[in-house]
Amino acid sequence: MKQRRSGFTIVELLLVIVVVGILATIVLVMYNGIQRNSKIALIKADLETAQKQIQLDQVNRGTYVEQLTELNNNTGLKITDKAELYYSVYNEADPADFCLTATLDDLLYKVTSTDPVSPGACGDQLPTAPALSTNGDSSSQITISWDAVANASSYRVEMNTTDSFTGDGTGACSAPNCRSGSGTSQVFTGLSQNTDYYFRAFTTNALGTSDESDHVSETTLAQTPGGAPALTAGTAACTTVALSWTAISPVTSYTIQRSAASSFTSPTTTTGVTGTSRSMTGLTCGTKYYFRIAAVNGSQGPWSNSVTKTTTITTPGTPSVSVTIPGQTRAGSASNWAQTSDGDPGGSGSWFYAGATISGSSCPSGTTRQFKTRIHYASQSSWGPWTGFSASTSWYGVQPLPGYGIRFAVQARCYTAATTSSGSTVGYGCRWRSGSTSCSGF
Repeated sequence: MKQRRSGFTIVELLLVIVVVGILATIVLVMYNGIQRNSKIALIKADLETAQKQIQLDQVNRGTYVEQLTELNNNTGLKITDKAELYYSVYNEADPADFCLTATLDDLLYKVTSTDPVSPGACGDQLPTAPALSTNGDSSSQITISWDAVANASSYRVEMNTTDSFTGDGTGACSAPNCRSGSGTSQVFTGLSQNTDYYFRAFTTNALGTSDESDHVSETTLAQTPGGAPALTAGTAACTTVALSWTAISPVTSYTIQRSAASSFTSPTTTTGVTGTSRSMTGLTCGTKYYFRIAAVNGSQGPWSNSVTKTTTITTPGTPSVSVTIPGQTRAGSASNWAQTSDGDPGGSGSWFYAGATISGSSCPSGTTRQFKTRIHYASQSSWGPWTGFSASTSWYGVQPLPGYGIRFAVQARCYTAATTSSGSTVGYGCRWRSGSTSCSGF
């Protein structure tokens, strides 16, 4: 005998729950639809009633009221007062007209003196977009401002690093790229220095959101470098000096000044330098220069320490020496005598002399060519002492004895007040009493 089952199985219970849920959803949707239709009917009825009251009042007054509170002997409209109303009047138009908008939750309907109730809002009651102006306050901040817009309840300003925006201004608005409020300015902070930013704005009120404004752009100020590079002068040549320095951030370039004066009077300035080294060219040989550097990033930072370097002078070539024995005398006290190893001419009396004329050994522009000399007699075992350097190209020695000769040794250098070149290779010139210019036999 089979036992009879009582109650429901789990599957049957689950099916019941699902069916009940579906029915509840259907009922809720139907209820919401009924509720929305009721609101629409309410708004339409209120607008139709308001239209009749405004038109009746216009017949009595001759014009449409400026404010709805003036209707019905200044007691206002006689409607359910559930919706929020926006009223515009156009008495100056021909013919005169009015427009009344009602909004309730997300519903929006309007009516005019001639048009029946329809979805939407009166055109002049919808907000217009603000006209933006910008100001780059600093390297990290930009202020956006605008004049107040009629019928506005709030404003929304969006920022982007490119002139490309998405959306219609109704989505979520959050910093740092979007700011909203009822005021007429917004400050965007935390921006990158020396960077272009783009902006657009929307105006909002209870009737909706405006079209987007014209786009505007602004560039943050470049951040002034916070310090100066540490400058070092490296190798110097005749017309160049190598400079190097520590990097500074932020920086777009460096400016270098050079001057022959430590006060940098009338300096030569080189701008737009990049990297951390530079060969300064076009300098004058044998000149002491002062250098300083500053970092630039939109504006210039402070000057660095100054460093000094003297350019070198190229060693001149070997001088050419031509010796004559004219058979003439000159005072021993005259200049440019080269003494013998035993001290002649000694600075007194008159002496027959041999003369040396020096040529060659050119020097760079801005330097002075100088020579020094000494003499050797074939009749003596050693050279006389070197003279001092002089710019003169004529030097003298006591005339050698008959049958003997004299040899002049000449060294050249290039001179400035700041430095001198190395001495050149020594050049020689000889003359014998016989007239020979051979230097053999010394």
